Amino acid sequence: MKEYYPIWDKKNELYFVKDKLPNNQTIIMSFENYDNSYDTDYWNIALCVVNKRKHIDHVFDNCEITGGDPVATVRIARDMFSSLENQIIQDIDLYGTKQHVSCTWLDAKRRNVYAHFLKRRGYQYGMFDGKKVLYKVYKGSDVD
Repeated sequence: MKEYYPIWDKKNELYFVKDKLPNNQTIIMSFENYDNSYDTDYWNIALCVVNKRKHIDHVFDNCEITGGDPVATVRIARDMFSSLENQIIQDIDLYGTKQHVSCTWLDAKRRNVYAHFLKRRGYQYGMFDGKKVLYKVYKGSDVD
């Protein structure tokens, strides 16, 4: 398992990690903080695969499907997710707030892949902001 170190992007309020895929594409995964309440931070999981850095914003904004090597993407994304998840759990200790992490999808194929991976980690289906999501709420008791 490769260890990643999430970077905090203060301007966009997100943690992200990135790496190169074997087919010369770049994979970027982030946990985007999109809302806060008194006792909860709300995060969205975002995954993007691009050919060139200058295309990142365009691919994210238009929800384009650009991956060329799904097996390598899943293998690397699994490690990236663990690093981002550990960062969110550290935030519980730091700020004392619950962390609500949710994931949406573009199509049924991706939903099935996300569900296969996330359900093993305790995520469940639910509705949030009028969309069906896979989500998990991390609390202080989740910290090892």
